[in-house]
Amino acid sequence: MQEIAEHKRSEATLQQVQTHLEKERGFLKAILDHLTEGIVACDEKGDLMLVNRATCDFYGLPEVPMPTEQWADHFDLYLDDGKTPMQPQDTPLVRAFQGEIVHETEMVIVPKLGKTRTLLTSGRAFFDTAGNKLGAVVAMHDISDRKRAEIDRERMEAALRHTQTQMIQAEKMSGLGQLVAGIAHEINNPISFIHGNLNPAAQYAYDLLKLIDLYHAQIPVPNPATQAFIEEIDLEFLRQDLPKLLNSMQSGTERIREIVLSLRNFSRLDEAEMKAVDLHKGIDNTLVILGNRLKPKAGQPGIEIVREYNNLPMVECYAGQLNQVFMNVLNNAIEALDERSAIESLEAHYNTLPSESTLQYVPTITISTEVLPHKAIAIRIIDNGSGIPEHIRSRIFDPFFTTKPVGKGSGLGLSISYKIVVEKHDGQLQCYSKAGQGTEFVIEIPILQPEPKPLTSHPVAKKHFELSGHDRARITCGNLGSYENLVGG
Repeated sequence: MQEIAEHKRSEATLQQVQTHLEKERGFLKAILDHLTEGIVACDEKGDLMLVNRATCDFYGLPEVPMPTEQWADHFDLYLDDGKTPMQPQDTPLVRAFQGEIVHETEMVIVPKLGKTRTLLTSGRAFFDTAGNKLGAVVAMHDISDRKRAEIDRERMEAALRHTQTQMIQAEKMSGLGQLVAGIAHEINNPISFIHGNLNPAAQYAYDLLKLIDLYHAQIPVPNPATQAFIEEIDLEFLRQDLPKLLNSMQSGTERIREIVLSLRNFSRLDEAEMKAVDLHKGIDNTLVILGNRLKPKAGQPGIEIVREYNNLPMVECYAGQLNQVFMNVLNNAIEALDERSAIESLEAHYNTLPSESTLQYVPTITISTEVLPHKAIAIRIIDNGSGIPEHIRSRIFDPFFTTKPVGKGSGLGLSISYKIVVEKHDGQLQCYSKAGQGTEFVIEIPILQPEPKPLTSHPVAKKHFELSGHDRARITCGNLGSYENLVGG
């Protein structure tokens, strides 16, 4: 009887302990399920022991219990870029179980049902007092809202930088346009006076020479003093050289007037209205301004300009701003040709037998125009320089991108040109190039513009996550098959 009583007391004690354990287990589960952080844990064998409600929400798992082997059908896991699938060895729980201290590692989870989340994970293995591994635990904090706020802030900051850049550039070009127009006006007045008086001056000179001829006919043999002065001034040379001198002055003043006119046309950057203009004149005006850079330099040939103009209609555009585009693109072409010419000159200098390409190289810019079928025009500016490598070509329209040394370039020329063509004129600006094969810029704009558009910043690419149903990462931790699909995707 005593043994039976003792057995009943043991059963009662065991029941109390089990009840107490169940109560503690329920209490602990309630705490974990009310946490906003996700918690997952495995034992010393890698068997899944704990998954709280937040984790199920993150992973898009159904509320009903299901084997872990089926979890991978419900979500995909990616690295922090949101694109690269997470490999088994990269998952936080695997890393923690293998002994790594995982500290604030980001990962992106894309559940089949539910929203994409960015999770900040931390975890580590845990041990008993004797140093034996008991398992590993990982905590996950949803930082999706913070990441979206960061992306929005970066986008706003980028837009602000673009706006500031555009405002500075617009102010700079407006001031430059006014300065150029003012200088052109100041030069035009005196040069017009000189140019206008050259013809009368030439006529006066011819009349004086004719008078000298009449005197010489009347007095074939001048007196000694007159003869001495004739020899002193070299009258015969003066008679031959004076017309040449006057003609060269005439040519010089015409060249100055041409440059002044080009400057005045080019400086129309402050015109607010869109007008129908002759784009060929805009290109030619730009070439006149760049004329000095096309001339031969020490050890380098001059740059040849080939015009392949087709008949273009008058095109509605902001003339001054398109002139700026022509200037930027032609500047790039000239710099590319100068760079290759320098290389060719060095090869010719150091090689006793120059290559055939070195002997035949003529730096050339070809400018062609045509009317396109879709009521637009195309301007192609092609150089036979060294070309642009692909890793650079893909970035040439990015603001502030430049390959020039510090202080030599702002990296804004082609970026602003892109904005002018694409955003102000509903057109396209494209670049085709291969290293060693030259470069072609193609400017396409409609002949008629629907309505004026303000300049805006480049759209900032939103961070996105590519969903993939293939190559899901099935995570294992050595031979921990019992939680194989827990942290996989």
